[in-house]
Order: sequence, then structure tokens, then C-alpha cells
Amino acid sequence: MPKKVALLIGVSECGTQIPPHSHAANNVAAMQRVLQDTNLGGFDRVESLINPDLETMQKAIQQAFAKCGKKDLALLFFSGNVIIDQDAHLYLTTSLTAKNDFQSTAVPGNFLQQELAVCDAERQIVILDCCYGAALEQTWLKERVGIKLHQELGAPGRAIITSSTATQTSFEPEGGSLSLYTQYFIEGLETGAADRDGAGLIYLRELHNYAKGKVQQVNPQIEPDIILNEKEVDILLTLLLNQDPNYDLEAEYRKIESKYFKIVENYERLGETSNVVTQTLIKKQRTFGLSIDPEEPDDLSSDQEIDYTRLRDLLKAGEWEEADKETLVVILKAANRAQEGYLNIDSIENFSCTDLHTIDQLWIKYSSGQFGFSVQKEIWRGIGGEFGQYDNALYEEFGLRVGWRDRSGLMLLGRWKKHEDLSFSLTWAPVGHLPSLASGKLMKFDQLNFWGIRSDFYARMEACWV
Repeated sequence: MPKKVALLIGVSECGTQIPPHSHAANNVAAMQRVLQDTNLGGFDRVESLINPDLETMQKAIQQAFAKCGKKDLALLFFSGNVIIDQDAHLYLTTSLTAKNDFQSTAVPGNFLQQELAVCDAERQIVILDCCYGAALEQTWLKERVGIKLHQELGAPGRAIITSSTATQTSFEPEGGSLSLYTQYFIEGLETGAADRDGAGLIYLRELHNYAKGKVQQVNPQIEPDIILNEKEVDILLTLLLNQDPNYDLEAEYRKIESKYFKIVENYERLGETSNVVTQTLIKKQRTFGLSIDPEEPDDLSSDQEIDYTRLRDLLKAGEWEEADKETLVVILKAANRAQEGYLNIDSIENFSCTDLHTIDQLWIKYSSGQFGFSVQKEIWRGIGGEFGQYDNALYEEFGLRVGWRDRSGLMLLGRWKKHEDLSFSLTWAPVGHLPSLASGKLMKFDQLNFWGIRSDFYARMEACWV
């Protein structure tokens, strides 16, 4: 069974000429609490280290991830001071680090890179809630725009998060017990507020985006950042149960069970699942009487003799824009509307359930659950949309949720994006962003009939149990 392992390091006191990081120990304690919580982080092992010396810190980093397997998730959280040398290499301070001899008393970034490189875990997270104040007094650093973290620590499958840039001091609010970024990172996970699309899933990128937005509301000058390889699948951290006390808990439990059932149905057809989903599904398999076969081949079934090979190959290769265009092509073919170039109500009501299921499961599989018609349907239902319903306000809200509308602009129609302006990136696109069905000349976001078609399309999905 895949494991989730975390090492949390806090350094609040260093040697001479390095100011204390007053929130480091509290940051570690708070992170440990939420990561260990089975309803939040659900980590199997969380180790913490406060004010270690150089040898102790290096040994802990070496041992923490040494036994990780290929499917495991490894997380390193560091809260403290970071020093950058004249070649833009970073050093994590220890309790012994002094400014005049940091090269011999701090942990260099290349050591961290080396230890993470030998870790077998395919998914790794490095979170640096750091203060760079110790280095800012150096005149040579002032001439630099920042450290090149991607070259220093980046690797395929590894996400790197920083609470600020290398020319900023991580903001520590007066009277608060936590650094600002850590406070909102935990808040987004603990309250579920980071799940802005209401899909019940919190990915690392959307959790970072939530924390970054809250930090910049307090101090717009602070710029938290995330480095995540564009070609890598975003890391799913948790699945949520709505914790609003005003909700009917029994009804909410039935909803979440239904959602888990749908996740099991979707992911049992996948060739590979993310760590969190795998762990959740293992717990739920006995309840639902379902099994997961990771070797199961793609189902390209069609009642209309449609060849879905090209769509499958485009999705498998991560060619999201071409796959989006191909999706409209095969849907129009399956509906016998290729000549007209758009769908109508009759063609939707009679659309083959087999073909609809095939298209959706391909999108779900190769986006690891981030894209797909069934994902969009749940978002539509989550904002109060009904199937077959025509409501312009809901269309606009849905467009904002899935990233089809800009949040700025004076003209209503001008707020809808063009197809070429969509985000064809698994890293940056919102959940449910694709497929769009908007790549044809007669299928555009700003056309009212498009939204009538969309609502009826979700109604057909519901009828087909997709």
C-alpha cells in the first residue's frame, strides 16, 4: 500500500548575525497536526525536528525518505532562515549556522537535491517557509533578482513551494503564532476552503493558490511561488467531507459515499492512480464490493462505430488542445451532426451512452481525474445547477469555476474566453477546464444556445450514469 511520509524541520535559533525565526517551531507543530490527521493530510509517518545541528539535520534528511517506495509521497517542510551564496546556491540554516561560516554549518541545497534524487518516491513535495533576511544585507545579493530554485532543487515529479521570493523576507505577522503562508496553507486544507470548485478534492497547486491569494491580501508585495513541472500530474493531497456545521451530516455522509462510489468507478478503469486516491479506494473497496485492476486496457467501445484511437493517443501524450478539438469531432460524428457542426437537443437526448462513457473515461484516466465531462457535471451540480436548466447567472458562475470566463472586463460577452485562450496545461488549468466542446465555428462560449446544449448534455450524462 502506498505511504505518505513527511519530515518537518524548524530552525528558530541560529548562530551569530542571523536573526531568530520566531514562528518556526509553531509552523512545524501546526503542519504536523494537519498532516497526521486522517481526515486531512492522512500521512502515515510524520517526523519533526526542532533546532538541529548540521549532522543531525543531514542524517534526518537521509533517513526520512530512504525506505520510500515508487508509489509513495515524500514531503519535506523547512521553516527557518535560508542563506544564498554569491553563486545563487541556497543553504538551509541549522542551530549552529553563523553568518561568517555558513558554508560549513548549514545544509547546502545540493545535499538536499542529492538525497531526494536517490529517494524512490515518484511524487515529492518541498515546502520552504523561509526568511532570506540574513542574506539580504550582502550587496552582491541585492543585484540578483532571486535564486534559481528550479535548477537548484527541481526534478520531474517534484513540486517546490516557497513562501516568498529570494529577495523578500517571509512575512511574520505581529501577534500571530504562525508565519503567514503556513497559516493559510493549513487553513485551506483544514477548512476545505482551498477546494474552490467544490469537487471535494484538494490538489497541491490549488492549496498553494489559496494560500498565496490570502497572503497577498495581507501584503501584496509578498510573492509565494510554486514550481511544478508542466508535464507532471498535479499532486492530490486529500478528499474532503464538508465540515460546515450547518449541513445535515447524515445527508452529507450519503453524498460523500456517492462521490466515493463514482471515484471508485472512474479510477478502477485507470492504469495508474495517485497516492491519495489509491489509499482512499483501498479503504472503500470492501464497502462497495469493487476491485481495481491497474492493468485493464482502455475501453474504446462505440455504438456508432467511432474510432477513438486518436483521442486516446492525444490524451495519453498530454496534447490537451488537440485532444479537445478531437473530442468535438468524435462527438459530432457519434451524434450524426458532423455536417451541421453543432449539437441540438434531439441529438443529445439520443446520444449513445456507450460512446459518452468511452469519451469521459479517457479524459478522466489521462488527466488523473482533473478533466472530464463527469467532473464538469459535478461542478455544475455543486453550484446549484439543474439538468436541462437555463440560467444565465449559473452559466457565468460555472464559467468562472472552470476557467472559461475572465474575471475582468466591462462587456459581458467580452468576458468569455476564445478557445485559443484556454489553458491547455494540466498544471495550470482549473479542475473541469476540459473538454470544452468550444473549438468549432458554431460552438462558442458566448452563444446562448451553447449553454442550453451544455445543460442538456449533463442531463444526458446523468441518464447514462456517467
